[in-house]
Amino acid sequence: MKTEPERDQRGTEAATGAQILLVDDDPGALAMLTDALRAHGYQPVTTTDPREALALLAMERFDLVIADIVMPYLDGFGLLEKARERNPGAEVLLISGYATGEIVREALRKGAAAVLAKPFDIPTFAARVRALLARPPAS
Repeated sequence: MKTEPERDQRGTEAATGAQILLVDDDPGALAMLTDALRAHGYQPVTTTDPREALALLAMERFDLVIADIVMPYLDGFGLLEKARERNPGAEVLLISGYATGEIVREALRKGAAAVLAKPFDIPTFAARVRALLARPPAS
């Protein structure tokens, strides 16, 4: 599901053509984060179902995977593991309303690039996405 980078309101190319997969089982949170990414020029592929995310990971290459940690069927840690297997170069940003110090340490140990604790503000989210996409690919 490749899309051309869109131009932002200033007429400049905002997105680098980065492929972003966004997974959150809360439809309201998914819509808010999708809107935030689109406002910053990205065109994310989104789903509320982590099982669908697994299918998407099998079909597409993503530069960034953003996933909630607490979801039914497959939690964010399981999705992180599958994303790392199927897209070894992808950065993974986990988000959670339950981001205790222990959970953050576990996420980073398992290969997440970062963890954001909900609730977070959109500028913080957008800055983290931008920073993760700016990282040079792992060799």
